[in-house]
Amino acid sequence: MKKKYVFLKTGRNELTKICVDEILYLKADGDYTNIKTSTDEKYIVCKNLKNTLMDINSDLLVRISRSVVVNRLFVTRLKIGTEPSVQLDRSVAFRPTKKYMEDLKKMSFIQ
Repeated sequence: MKKKYVFLKTGRNELTKICVDEILYLKADGDYTNIKTSTDEKYIVCKNLKNTLMDINSDLLVRISRSVVVNRLFVTRLKIGTEPSVQLDRSVAFRPTKKYMEDLKKMSFIQ
């Protein structure tokens, strides 16, 4: 399968090529978005999470809360119940909000 890449603005006059398949998660930070990849690279994109998601435009990315988006390829455990969580590779875990929990239950994480 051919890898998909996207150029994102990571500085005032800088665009960085990022492999979409390697994105582990995106996390909102005000008007910026922090991106962590499976290769342990970290990027700060000069756009909010909503606009960054529109730029990337990938069905691999699943929103689990207002401020966190995960790559479904890296989800290793989805815990449902009184203390829900989404576990990713490398022991990274996030707590999904109720608003997105129903979508997560229905989502097929297996490619």
